[in-house]
Amino acid sequence: MIGDPLRHAMPTAEMAADDSRRPDLLFVNPPSPDGDTWIRCQHRAGQRAPDGTVWPQTALAQLAALFPDREVAILDAAARRSSWQQFSLELERRPPRWYVTLVAGPTLESDLLGVALAKRAGTLTVAFGPAATPVALELLQRCPALDFVLCGEPELTLRELVDAVDACGPGPTPDACSSDDGQICHLTPGLTAIRGLAWRRDGEPRLNAPRPLIPRLDDLPLPRHDLLPLAAYRGPAIEAPAAMIVTGRGCPGRCSFCLKHVTYGHSVRLRSPEHILSELGFLERLGVRHVYMQADLFTVCREQVATLCRLMQAEGPRVRWSCASRVDTVDGELLQLMGRAGCRRITWAIESASDMLLWQNGKGTRADEIDRAIALARAAGIECWGSFLIGLPGETDETVPQTIALAKRLSLQRVIFELAVPRPGTPLWAQAAGRGWLRQGAHWADADVCGPAILDYPWLRATRLEHWLERAYREWALRPGSLWSQLQHLAPARAAASLGVGLSHT
Repeated sequence: MIGDPLRHAMPTAEMAADDSRRPDLLFVNPPSPDGDTWIRCQHRAGQRAPDGTVWPQTALAQLAALFPDREVAILDAAARRSSWQQFSLELERRPPRWYVTLVAGPTLESDLLGVALAKRAGTLTVAFGPAATPVALELLQRCPALDFVLCGEPELTLRELVDAVDACGPGPTPDACSSDDGQICHLTPGLTAIRGLAWRRDGEPRLNAPRPLIPRLDDLPLPRHDLLPLAAYRGPAIEAPAAMIVTGRGCPGRCSFCLKHVTYGHSVRLRSPEHILSELGFLERLGVRHVYMQADLFTVCREQVATLCRLMQAEGPRVRWSCASRVDTVDGELLQLMGRAGCRRITWAIESASDMLLWQNGKGTRADEIDRAIALARAAGIECWGSFLIGLPGETDETVPQTIALAKRLSLQRVIFELAVPRPGTPLWAQAAGRGWLRQGAHWADADVCGPAILDYPWLRATRLEHWLERAYREWALRPGSLWSQLQHLAPARAAASLGVGLSHT
């Protein structure tokens, strides 16, 4: 038991508002690499954010909630659109004892720059995230300023790490655990026992035994949403202030490209509807108007979702919410319940029009299930978006147009086309690396669904995949009767720019 989950759900106003004291722990989302918006998240892959979406940093808020006995703060420099100069000055003004940050592949250089600035300010530095877990030793080797990496679920590992170091009293200083000389001194026995921790011993990166998954998610305290800049979080058709709730971890699916393989395997753990409802009530009191229900598969358990929806109808809160789902895990009654409970939008993970590709890559759904799910959702008053992947193994110049045609035929309110991306720790990465499908010179940190493509098949080159991504957005935007409604939704990168050159020929 990690403690009463509601005891610290409503922290004192003084702790939430006072920014004059030096925090023990600072949980950080650093500035973006290029001034654009990027997604860093414990529960999904990092990527350039579509349409200027500013992603809620719930993972940082969850970690902060584990330390009711410490001075904690969250610095979401990306949401605040802080420059690197402003960010550096903030660290110098209030250097924390601990600097904790999530690292993602496409933002890795910026993430490690933040670590270096924090180390210069004299802090202990910690990184976590699904991108960090399978490459923890590489990160420690690459970044001398990084002291620790939390592998797998980070919560208990971080709590044990902070307790082990701080139990030594005022010391050790950050330099005692610094990677400058690689010496951990008398902390070595305690650090060796912390499962899920990567660190240095005698100057060499070391990876401890893996940490078992947290058996009961309700034992986690409610995230410290009050420390987040909720008014800054936004996205298409999302009213600010906005927030994200994690309703469960894991999925029974076997999609070869999914990051859940890295942290959760095939396990599924769910929060109780009552626990989720208490978090919704907390967010409503903070003025939140829209909540995204984050899960590897939100509708994996019908009973959980149905009970939550009934509780929301009976007890409130009256917030609008959205989620993502698969077309084979819903029915008409459940969707009606969701609609009456305030669900305004579902993003369907459709991926492809090809049943062969869906089954070959572990998805297991069928294209004929898509129309049924979308029709039932519309009947429940729920807006339907769709996400599609281009470039899964087996993709060809014949299958991509089928997927584009499907996206156009479904008359979705919005679509998201993304490149299939292999990431370390996933079956797709092992397959691509083993068969020589990685683009020459590509590094795992280059993996971004918005491109450039890092898969490079002998029958479908990386440049061809990039062509199809651009064409998919163009055809979607220029389909009859929908140009003006869709122009506002186009991704700000190549998709929008390419509209001016018309449709290219295959």
